[in-house]
Amino acid sequence: MTRVACWIILGLAVLTPAQTQTIPSAEYRERRAAFRKSLDGVLVLMGATAPSDLHDTFYQEPNFAYLTG
Repeated sequence: MTRVACWIILGLAVLTPAQTQTIPSAEYRERRAAFRKSLDGVLVLMGATAPSDLHDTFYQEPNFAYLTG
């Protein structure tokens, strides 16, 4: 096995879901409820499709990920 392959396998092992912390869905519900209470009006969320250009990548906006997981 080459040195590069070893690093790739090691990197994948580090990123496995078994080793990441998961936030319970109840936490997200509480965050959304607190956010709704803080609103004084209407909120409009706009979605987007995945980019067709290979040079662009889609990432979840951190504030939206905080509310939805």
